[in-house]
Amino acid sequence: MKSKIKYLDGLRGLAAFIVIVDHFMLAFYPALFSTLGKYSHTSGLIELKLSKTIFNILYDGNLSVCIFFILSGYVLTYKFFLTHDYEYIISGASKRYIRLMVPILFTMSVAYIFMKLSLFNNSTVAKTTLAVNSVSQCWTFKPSFLGMIKQATYGVFIKNQYSYYVSLWTMTYEFLGSFLVYSIAAILGRLRNRYIFYIIIVLLFIKTYYLAFILGMILSDLYNNYKHIKILNSRLLGIIFLIIGIFLGSYPLVSTDGTIYKFMTINFADSIMFYHITGAFFIMLALLNLQSLKKLFSSKLFYFLGQISFPMYLSHLIVLCSFSGFVFMKLLRFLNYHVAFIITFALSVPLIMLISYFIHKYIDLGGVKLSSYVYKKFFKSTFVVERNINADANK
Repeated sequence: MKSKIKYLDGLRGLAAFIVIVDHFMLAFYPALFSTLGKYSHTSGLIELKLSKTIFNILYDGNLSVCIFFILSGYVLTYKFFLTHDYEYIISGASKRYIRLMVPILFTMSVAYIFMKLSLFNNSTVAKTTLAVNSVSQCWTFKPSFLGMIKQATYGVFIKNQYSYYVSLWTMTYEFLGSFLVYSIAAILGRLRNRYIFYIIIVLLFIKTYYLAFILGMILSDLYNNYKHIKILNSRLLGIIFLIIGIFLGSYPLVSTDGTIYKFMTINFADSIMFYHITGAFFIMLALLNLQSLKKLFSSKLFYFLGQISFPMYLSHLIVLCSFSGFVFMKLLRFLNYHVAFIITFALSVPLIMLISYFIHKYIDLGGVKLSSYVYKKFFKSTFVVERNINADANK
């Protein structure tokens, strides 16, 4: 069975790159995330105006995170809904922790070393860039080796602890959301009237990011078992879905006053979270409908970004808060603010990709192999024996 769907990896790669852009904007153009002109570095307060337009989607890391979650719900349950073989759920669930923990432990260990060697300069650079946010304030505490190990192996997954790497606020959702969709698929995946239960579950989780995982899982079920329905087989609908997804996904991270989004405020959930999840859902629907998008995201560039997307997500902040800050402050002695930023960004991105490639090759894939070994050693044989016993009992 084909194990990789290239266009899904490509979409994940684009989303990871936008997260990088998001954090660079947080660090160097904080007014994009504020309503206060005192943080602006442009004449005419361009950042404040841009933040309330549809173009904020170009640096909207929260939308990208929602796309990650939708993709996880879809991909993690894809093979099960394709085959209805429970082994794919057992396999995926048993591998999930090690698969995520190995690269996270490596990244947090590097961050710990950088902290001990005082290589992070984000809080100092922030005095010039005027950034007062998560990027400027991370890694400003006294590190503890034992605390880092606990957080990397447990806290980041279960207790929503991410002080050693602020981007990993998503990991509790990613970890628990994975087991949520595995459980729902296992319990309801073969029921004829499962969509009634899906609706109830959606309503139960509508106020949380877990909604994205559930919507991704539902799409996976639809795509594998109901390909004939028009909603998954129409170019026109795909274009409409893409427009809707971009519009909803660009719901501002700042105040909506003076924008068309002002009238979209909702009371039953957090507006930003809800619209970004819904936007990500429609973008995913558009991708499933449009062959042109599938071809684009299957290209070598996007597929490569998809392959290194998790290492990029894990490593970019270390580069940003050390190398990028150092280069920017040196350039600022001779160049104006914007030129110094452009050169800094242009130098940082290739470095992030190079580091991510090596993390993918030597750490990330190592975690995949280790998780597969653990599954085969401790879980697969037990599952196969139980399945054979049940099969014999049903004869």
